[in-house]
Amino acid sequence: MKVVQERQKQMKHQQMVSGMSFVSYWCGQFVIDLLVALFTCLLLVAIVHIYNVKGFLGEAEPPFIVSILLFLISVLPLTYVLSFLFDSPNKAQGSLAALYILLGLMFAIVTFVLMNINSDTVSANNVLKYFFRASPPYCLAYSLIFIFSKSASGASSFFQNESYWNYNLIGKNLVAMAVNAILYFSFLLLIEYMSAFPTLMTKLGFNIDIPKE
Repeated sequence: MKVVQERQKQMKHQQMVSGMSFVSYWCGQFVIDLLVALFTCLLLVAIVHIYNVKGFLGEAEPPFIVSILLFLISVLPLTYVLSFLFDSPNKAQGSLAALYILLGLMFAIVTFVLMNINSDTVSANNVLKYFFRASPPYCLAYSLIFIFSKSASGASSFFQNESYWNYNLIGKNLVAMAVNAILYFSFLLLIEYMSAFPTLMTKLGFNIDIPKE
């Protein structure tokens, strides 16, 4: 990961010493990473069209694209925050990839299983979803499953007459990702502010920029 590599090689610290604020650094990093990720997003949309994945085309395409965009906007700050837990770029990349798969696919599967057992598990699921929505990968997976299911199920779907943007369908997840983006970026800036107390941050498990002698 680039941010871990820059911290490891003291590149970020050098930029801070040269006068750049940590707010400017992270905003710039976010814009660059988002632009790179947008290319992947466009490629994904192109693949959907090339292979005619009808579950994400037509009326389903706008919510499909918005879900991906909000995921990118929310997962990047989370990735920056979690990057402080690693001192190796390769370890960070592999660990976060596995974590995001777990937080996305597995949590979505748990949600759908609990929804279809009995009333007790449905109640438990309604509570768990509030915690699961703190995970952008879960919000994306859950939204895409609903979008595809609604589009592919036809008139037999119980939510066929509902809008894709219905708050109780994907609306909650879209709002959650937008809120997550703000919260995680704010937490990122808080970590940078707290880096003025390196001993405390090290005890908390964060790898911060400590100048080499």
